[in-house]
Amino acid sequence: MGQEAVRNTSGYLVYRGGTTRTNTALDTARTDVFEGGPGERPGVPNICVIITDGVPFPTDLRDPTIIAAERLQTICTCFVVGITSNVDVELLERLSSPPRLLNQNYFASPDFAQLGLILDSVLAGVCVTTTSTTTTPPTTITTTTTPTTSTAEGR
Repeated sequence: MGQEAVRNTSGYLVYRGGTTRTNTALDTARTDVFEGGPGERPGVPNICVIITDGVPFPTDLRDPTIIAAERLQTICTCFVVGITSNVDVELLERLSSPPRLLNQNYFASPDFAQLGLILDSVLAGVCVTTTSTTTTPPTTITTTTTPTTSTAEGR
């Protein structure tokens, strides 16, 4: 999915509130998407962008959510975006992959309306452009001279 597709898709996100089973979502991403699933592509880094309200509910799901994120981080790089003014910034940091820096690996947006403002920063960390250079090795021609012996008859 390209950067433009991510920008377009983010416009459909709606916060409905209620119970958030982020731990279950992270485990599902690990087992159904990355471990042999459609997100597992040879030679391509595994990247997961976690968008959350930043507060597991019920609150006893905080530790299971961190554990699920740690399992996911063993197979992919996690970027985290917390949305709402109630985010637990420490939790966002724990859910993200190292080096766990605000506005690099994890981000906070006070509401969905301002999500677009930080989207470019998220995409800069997620969508890495690579340039490959092809170098043709020099061609080496090796010539071997074999001495010949001639015999002259009649000398």
